[in-house]
Amino acid sequence: DHAWPQQSTVAAIAHALFALSLSAMVALRVRIGIALACWCSLCGSSFAARSGAGCDLTAVPRAAALLDLTRGYYTMGHFDYADAYRLADVLSARDELMLVCPVAVLQALLLKLEENLPYEPRAYQDIMGAYVRYFHQATANGALSEDDLRQWPLMQGLERVESQSNLLATRSGATSAMVLNFCAAKDRFGEVHELRWLLEPPFGDPARTAEFGGAEMGLLLQTDLYIYLVDAPKCKWLGSEIVEKLKKAVRSVQLVPYKGGPTREEQTAYFKFLADNYETLPDFTIFVHPDAPEHQGAEFVALRRALKLIHTGSALAHHALQYYPLAQQMVVEPKRTWGSIYAAEWVEFWDAIFDRPWQDYQFVPPRCHWASHAGQYLAGLVEGTDEGLTRTAAKAACVAAGDACAGITCGTPAESEEGANVAGADAVDRRGGSCSARRGGGGGPIQSPDGMETSYVKRCGNEGRSGHEDAVFPHEVPINQIAASTAYAEHSGSYLAGYAAGDSQERSPESSLARCEELGASCAGFTCEPGGDPCTVRRGTDPQESLRRERSFVKTSKHGSTRFPAPNRGGGDALFQLYTGSQSVVHRDRIRAWSKSKLAALGADGEFCSKYSGLYEAVWHAMFGEPLAQLPRERDPRLPLYLKWMILTFYSSGDEGVI
Repeated sequence: DHAWPQQSTVAAIAHALFALSLSAMVALRVRIGIALACWCSLCGSSFAARSGAGCDLTAVPRAAALLDLTRGYYTMGHFDYADAYRLADVLSARDELMLVCPVAVLQALLLKLEENLPYEPRAYQDIMGAYVRYFHQATANGALSEDDLRQWPLMQGLERVESQSNLLATRSGATSAMVLNFCAAKDRFGEVHELRWLLEPPFGDPARTAEFGGAEMGLLLQTDLYIYLVDAPKCKWLGSEIVEKLKKAVRSVQLVPYKGGPTREEQTAYFKFLADNYETLPDFTIFVHPDAPEHQGAEFVALRRALKLIHTGSALAHHALQYYPLAQQMVVEPKRTWGSIYAAEWVEFWDAIFDRPWQDYQFVPPRCHWASHAGQYLAGLVEGTDEGLTRTAAKAACVAAGDACAGITCGTPAESEEGANVAGADAVDRRGGSCSARRGGGGGPIQSPDGMETSYVKRCGNEGRSGHEDAVFPHEVPINQIAASTAYAEHSGSYLAGYAAGDSQERSPESSLARCEELGASCAGFTCEPGGDPCTVRRGTDPQESLRRERSFVKTSKHGSTRFPAPNRGGGDALFQLYTGSQSVVHRDRIRAWSKSKLAALGADGEFCSKYSGLYEAVWHAMFGEPLAQLPRERDPRLPLYLKWMILTFYSSGDEGVI
């Protein structure tokens, strides 16, 4: 047993450590805090007796919410947009909380330090200095208990700060390039932009910051800009004046004329850049659209933070930015994969790119259809359900309630702590959601008094079926539509080893091709007798010399090379979901998982890219190593807090008809 020292001794030690922290914080790093926390945890029951009752979570709901938030972040990596508000709320009330729950203040400081480290030069000294000062104050006042140190994950927070600080201190440099294509200054909505967003905050020439009220500028000065100019009669390229201004906003400007697809698409430009620069790729490639603000938001919050982390040239940047989405909108269960007019085309595209059949993933259409009714509400809460839910949670509650629930209503004004009505987006920001499951009435949705509510009326199919009348399940897509995307390279005088899936049945070449397609990735091709018939499906991928002069046909994509290994689903129950628009930061290591020849072949097929541009966008993350069920930034445990903080994700859903 360890006896807890007298409070005067504790105060003296804590004060000395605090003084040391101010003079040598960088050298001591976070070990001061770790030493204090470890020492206190060894003090035994006498600490609780001498140091007071500690934090009563039932009496301090603000602290209880912070503890739940912290545990969710440390254990699962969850940190929602609204959590930044909750953390700010604790820090703004820190003087009050130091009297009743100082451990909450300490925890909040560690979270804020973790967020600040990548971009605030003095974050470590200032915030860790405050941490030690508050720790000293709390121990001197007897306001920390043994239960506090056991219940709150201060040690874990200190270790996270230590780890991130070490990664930031390990510098190897970092290079970056931004890639986009350009056809005309006027976009599809008729808006003239001419890439002017690249000349405005947070980008542009920092010498012009006074023109923008002193706003931060120049974040692309270390980035090379590649603009692929579509060589087509309909296109009007950038004027020389704009180009000269761009040269002051970036490290270099490369204008590359190229032949794109017959209709609007970005992928040929992306693939051409990757293939042409394969041996000299920058550490980070930033894929954007010419109308980037439409997808990323005018403030470019995600890209702003990604660029600042890249500028550190640190191991943290290389570790965290393997694949980082920049768009704001995430689509869950997109209809482009299961709608009747899309399903066959989706499978055809998938089979041309990846070597595992789409059917193997067992993604199915959503069971329920939710018809949107803007400006209307459904009457009556479903008994036993909560208000203030996210749309997803409200839908789940409504489905669980069965016939007792007609649908959900979102955007309902919420009562804030101060008693004022909080409606719309702000209700989501501060409460986590504004939806609820509703009983509804015989007359259906009712006009909302303020017009801010939206209701979604439920129609569900029986188990194993869908409430969408136009839903197509993967096994219902005809095989012959899949085969259209695949070609077979002939190898005379060769055979493929082993029967595919143990199938030794002899068939005609046409039947063998169909059977090989049916078997998917387990079949690499088929081998035929010297005369060309009969044939058997085979699993071997490398043609072997045949003394009997057999002929083999090896499955390839239309682009002339073997297809890319298929991505992971992302969990057995995970839903297919993605950030829209393929706008992302991708590390060189992820890109080089593809061969140069494959990237060049993809970029050379403009017709394919045009036909499937929207489908490429749906799998862009999966092509570069992410699971098909793409994690939202705020739920990705691989991302540091800095890359989650105050970055919104707007959700759209295929069960509401979103493509």
